[in-house]
Amino acid sequence: MWITTRGEVSEYVEAPLLEACLILWDKNIRTLSSSANSQDLEQGYAYITVDYESLSEANKLIAQKLGEVEDGYTTLAVKIKYPLSDQTSQSELSAQAVETAQNFKKQIPRWIPSFTIEELKERSMIPPDNREADNPEYWMPAGFFYDPDSKKFFLSEEHFNKMLENIEE
Repeated sequence: MWITTRGEVSEYVEAPLLEACLILWDKNIRTLSSSANSQDLEQGYAYITVDYESLSEANKLIAQKLGEVEDGYTTLAVKIKYPLSDQTSQSELSAQAVETAQNFKKQIPRWIPSFTIEELKERSMIPPDNREADNPEYWMPAGFFYDPDSKKFFLSEEHFNKMLENIEE
């Protein structure tokens, strides 16, 4: 599941971790998963998992201090755990998660995919000789955003705009 806008973050992230995940979004850090619910209370921690492979070198070092690099996703990941007990308030958990999210530096969003018409046709199993699919308008109903300068499609205009940000790492 790709989150394509900042607004979508709140649809998938539980309240105690929402502010931290929004901070990560704003810093162009891809969150793979997060959880803060009663099942997490049983295991003793809530967590946010970030895409390790897409992190800048500086952010990789920060992530390594906050959690362990692990496999199990389509990419390497770091699960940042937050201790949880019956006594942990939602605001305490939120403050702890926000504090760790603030450690990261804003980075280039290496995780944002883009596609050429040829790549979309191939992924959609449309024959190369289908000229109707060569028109960018053909792909608009699927929700793609098209940049005529690069001749690439993005999953959203917000993804495209993140790619335009001038960020020094």
